[in-house]
Amino acid sequence: MIVLFTDFGLEGPYTGQVLAVLQREAPGIPVITLQADAPMGDPFSAAYLLAAYAPAFPAGSVFLCVVDPGVGGARPPLAVQADGAWFVGPGNGLFELVMRRAITVAPFVLTWQPPRLGASFHGRDLFAPVAARLACGAPVPGTAVPRTTLARSDWPEDLPAIVYVDRFGNGSFVIPPDADDAFESESLSGLLGLFDEDEHGAKRHAPKTGPQSTHIVMVRLTPRLLSHSCQALPNDRRGAG
Repeated sequence: MIVLFTDFGLEGPYTGQVLAVLQREAPGIPVITLQADAPMGDPFSAAYLLAAYAPAFPAGSVFLCVVDPGVGGARPPLAVQADGAWFVGPGNGLFELVMRRAITVAPFVLTWQPPRLGASFHGRDLFAPVAARLACGAPVPGTAVPRTTLARSDWPEDLPAIVYVDRFGNGSFVIPPDADDAFESESLSGLLGLFDEDEHGAKRHAPKTGPQSTHIVMVRLTPRLLSHSCQALPNDRRGAG
C-alpha cells in the first residue's frame, strides 16, 4: 500500500500527476490519499500530524510525504524505514517525529535521480518513483546515514498547539497517549483560556493504536480561538525546512 501525505491540495493537477506516476510505476498497488491538505509549506507542524496518523496503517506501507518549501534546495531527499514502514520525502524535518518514536529506524539519502528532474516538483519526479519501487519490493536506491545527522533536537516532543484546521472549522492538537486524560475539554480550556466548555468541548478523533502512537484531539474553533491559534506556533517554525 502507498499512502499519500502532502500539501498539494485536490485542486489543480499536482495530486493527479503524482497518482499517474504511481499507477505507471506500481500498477496494482493500492494508493490511499491520507491527506492532501497538510499544513502548507510547514514541515514542522506536518511532522506531528504524520507521526500521529501513520501507526494506523498496516506494516509494510509506503508513505509518500511531500511538504517541501525548500524543494530544489540543500535539504536531502530521504527514504526512512521505521518500524517496518517506508517514508519517502524531503529531509526537512518532516520525518523527525516518526523517527523519534519508532523502535527501529534506518534512514537513507536517495542517490537515484530520474533522467529529468524538475526543480520545483520532486514529489512527482523523484519521490513518487522511489515510493513506487519500494512498494514493489525493490531495494532502496540510497545510502544509509546515521539518524543523528538528521535530528531536529530543538523540536519539542509534544506540541499542545493547533497544528491543523480542517474545512469544517475543527482544530487539531497532537498529544502523546499518556497525556490523553489530561486533555479533556476542561484541561484544554485551562491550556488556552479561550474555550466555553458548554459549547466547545473537545472530542477524541483517533484511538490509540500502539505504545508509540499519539492521539489527535479535535476542538471546534470560534473566530476568537482561530485568531489565537494562528499565533500558537513560533514564527520561525512556519515553513521551516
